[in-house]
Amino acid sequence: MDTTVYELLLNLPELKVERVELENKTIRIYCHHLNTSGMCPVCQKRSIKVNQYTTHIVRDLNISGREVYLHLRLKQYECTCGRYFIDIPDFIEPNKSHTKRQSKWIFELSIKQPLSEVGALTNTHSKTVERIFYEHSQVNGYERYEGVTQLGIDEFSFRKGKKDYICVLTNLENGETIDILQTRQKEALIAHFQSITLKNGVLFKEQVKIASCDFWGPFLDIIKNEFPNATVIGDRFHWTTYINNVLDATRKALRKEFPKQEAFKSIKWLLFKQPDQNTENETNVLQNALTLSPILEELYYMKNTFIAIFECQFNYDFAIQQVNLWLEQAKNLKNEKLDEFIKFLERQFEPITNFFKHPVSNACTEGNNNLLRTVKRFTFNMTNFEHFKARCFAYKA
Repeated sequence: MDTTVYELLLNLPELKVERVELENKTIRIYCHHLNTSGMCPVCQKRSIKVNQYTTHIVRDLNISGREVYLHLRLKQYECTCGRYFIDIPDFIEPNKSHTKRQSKWIFELSIKQPLSEVGALTNTHSKTVERIFYEHSQVNGYERYEGVTQLGIDEFSFRKGKKDYICVLTNLENGETIDILQTRQKEALIAHFQSITLKNGVLFKEQVKIASCDFWGPFLDIIKNEFPNATVIGDRFHWTTYINNVLDATRKALRKEFPKQEAFKSIKWLLFKQPDQNTENETNVLQNALTLSPILEELYYMKNTFIAIFECQFNYDFAIQQVNLWLEQAKNLKNEKLDEFIKFLERQFEPITNFFKHPVSNACTEGNNNLLRTVKRFTFNMTNFEHFKARCFAYKA
């Protein structure tokens, strides 16, 4: 049999194929290594004295759907220092029964699939697949913190119903996840940020100029107290949710008061959407409900007016004036549900209005949380945090 074609397919110049056995589901390639000397792992001297030969069987990438096994004949050398050693080719994983490219292929298959499925697809034990995956997906130290000046902080429920929250850090400039921390506890986060020193010797917390988070007290305190050069920005998504809840609560009250009124049904998302995003039919449906309820119409107008202030590119001083004018008008309505949002706005006035200094959103962090949910789903709610973190970074890569 002409073995040249197999040598071309393998693309391993240091191998010489002697013969090939074709079986139903496998291809067995008998070959030998062309090296003429080996380097002693102890004294680092090269030796050409062969003591004996040995055969290693290693798994390689499939060819035409058949599993490929290399029956590799290797030389055992005798060194002048008295050691005996086998010079393992570079393309084989040390102390493993597969090639590096086979290992890489298994890792790539494992990124977006359960490890058990990858094991079934590749006819590899699931524990071997697991070991290969975590060997390839080791998370580096603080390299991802380098150059980050805009930081997003958010939480993620690691185990639903257990009040077990992890913390996700995001580079708001490029949307990349910087790190996933095992806890959101204030003391642990402070210790973490204080421990990060960058390559240039600067503390990470001194490098950050902008930090965005939701309105959870510990997050805000950490940014204000631990990031001396950072402007804290309350995430726009969260305060938008607050004001949308005012409309939703009013809608629910109307549904309860007028259960037979069709106009108040199926308008929840129409109330949340911006008016210019509604179709003509949606506009008519919504207008019918607003006509029947002047209170709902007032609140809808107030919500859209408030959001419009943040849509305009006002300078900071003028934007603050507009927000204060809106507050006066909102207080005059004396609406119990709107008053709750007013209290929230006054309490978080600075982080909310800092948006006018730096129009930054924490939306990419929320988007990264969706990725975490995807990983949780296809790993069947994995509970090992370090493994979960490794899966997330591999998926994102």
